[in-house]
Amino acid sequence: MYQPKHILTTLFFSILAIEANGQQPKDVTAENIARAFFSESCGTVDYQALSYGMGRADDGIKVMQDSLEISFFELGAFIDRQGINTADCYMEIKVNVPANKRFRAVSATSEGTYSIGKQSAGRISIDYTLEETKAKGICRKEGLQDADDFQLTVKMDNQSFTQCYDYPTTVTLTTVLTASVWSKGNDLAEIVYDQNESNGNIKWDWNWAMCNDESSYTGLAGSWRTSNQRSKLNLQLQSGNCNLGQDERYSYQTAYGLGTKRQGIMVRDCSKNGFTITSSQGKVNYGYLQDNALVWKKIPLKIGITDVKWYK
Repeated sequence: MYQPKHILTTLFFSILAIEANGQQPKDVTAENIARAFFSESCGTVDYQALSYGMGRADDGIKVMQDSLEISFFELGAFIDRQGINTADCYMEIKVNVPANKRFRAVSATSEGTYSIGKQSAGRISIDYTLEETKAKGICRKEGLQDADDFQLTVKMDNQSFTQCYDYPTTVTLTTVLTASVWSKGNDLAEIVYDQNESNGNIKWDWNWAMCNDESSYTGLAGSWRTSNQRSKLNLQLQSGNCNLGQDERYSYQTAYGLGTKRQGIMVRDCSKNGFTITSSQGKVNYGYLQDNALVWKKIPLKIGITDVKWYK
């Protein structure tokens, strides 16, 4: 049996945040978690659901911030002779969604430590899905050697909310953690899923939103700039609400350095987080959201034709 160097490992699924509100978390395990399943390879686990109150996500939606904290008592892979050892932990969580509320998964981050000898190597991965929206994400790190901490972050490829119902429903989230080590000799090699800098081993991010909360919704509206602060983008929301599954329409104005100013319409496809950008001259371009940045594809500038990334 694998004997990890850390006796207790913690898995932490949390809400994407957003704006810290200083509230003490409330235990909401009984009302939020309908069912939790862990494969035998996960070992002994314990979990607690917590609520941190309201906040605002990066895309402007007012959301409820909850978390699910899971403690592992052993999770990792170890080898001290020629061969290979792999640990796979499969988790399936059914979450209660109250009437007139919507749910989405956003991202997940796992972290831990590894110590790999010169004749050995290792691999780690995390993937997870939200069944109802078909959202998924996966991140792998290959060829681990030496000794260090690790952190893997995976973004969901679809950040749309679930449909709205006037009666309670459930959603199903699944995650697979994998750690593999192999050796050509008698080197020691181990990977341990444990906590380094955060409150736990994994942060699984999700959001709640009210179905009819449009009063303070701004979407992506506001001022954006390039990383060098030389170019500006201003977005104004005209219609739509991704919180309600409605594609969003924005008017935009740009100023690239001291040069060209442009304006037009940007339409956001909520199911894909992609954009269609139509200038006032009728030229059509495309873009997408990536790591809290708006990426506009192949914009012609004085320095050539290149992607432009806008940040708030």
